[in-house]
Amino acid sequence: MSMGSMNNEPISSNTQTMESSDVQLSELPKAHCPDDSPSACPIVSYDPEKAQPPNQRQLAPWNRPKGWSSYLAETLPPQRVVYALVVQAFATGILDATTYADFSTFASNQTGNTILLAVSVIGTHKVLLLLTGVSLACFLFGAFSFGHLGHFFGPRRRAWILISTFSQIIFLGISIPLLSPRINSAYPLALFATMSGAQVALARQSGMAELPTAPMTSSYVDLVSDKHLFVGFRHPNAGARNRRVAYVGAMIIGGFVGAGVRRWSGSREVVAVTVALKGLVMIIIAFVRPETDDR
Repeated sequence: MSMGSMNNEPISSNTQTMESSDVQLSELPKAHCPDDSPSACPIVSYDPEKAQPPNQRQLAPWNRPKGWSSYLAETLPPQRVVYALVVQAFATGILDATTYADFSTFASNQTGNTILLAVSVIGTHKVLLLLTGVSLACFLFGAFSFGHLGHFFGPRRRAWILISTFSQIIFLGISIPLLSPRINSAYPLALFATMSGAQVALARQSGMAELPTAPMTSSYVDLVSDKHLFVGFRHPNAGARNRRVAYVGAMIIGGFVGAGVRRWSGSREVVAVTVALKGLVMIIIAFVRPETDDR
């Protein structure tokens, strides 16, 4: 081997090293310092392990460095689940209009069911007593079980919200073939009430008190007594009022839609529409930005 070739090898290696160093140095953040005092510039260190691609925050969940696990473990802020909760309220209005028409009781409005339970006991109305008792008991079971599971997994974790909503879809899907005159009405009502309990527990744990997705009495009072009731929709203090308006409107419109679909199509179609709305909620939750994302 000639002396020339021996001397060329380290020169080539040094050139590659210098080029690599130039690339790393180009990725360093530029410090702002006065022109007349270079010594005032801070020393910026480069840690390749902590360096992130500039477009990392724009990557899809399945392409992120930590993958699906970090995506599903993200905590969702209350203000970013408002649309999902409004859709849930709309679905509640649709379903409750049907359950009351079919069973003379509610699946989610347990204030009314508590009064109906007392009336049925005093009036010895055995059928109403059974259905109202089943609805109340199953609602409490759904709220208890899903509420405590939410505490365990994290009530605002993306994964838990998706799991809970998908469970609601399963309850509704199972109930569709049970909506038949040949089947005891208590079975589909039990599924509706359990689903409603899970839904309300999820909504209450979301941190958005103005959108409970089922009760109406307190929401009416909170709305009409809001001290910012008459301010504009873009007013800085109108946020809570706007959410209450959206909630009450969604419940009322949902009730009309549910009654109309039941009259002209049937109860099964009402449940199918509710399932579709739950699917929409899952899509919304899948794309909600996490708590640490300030885009």
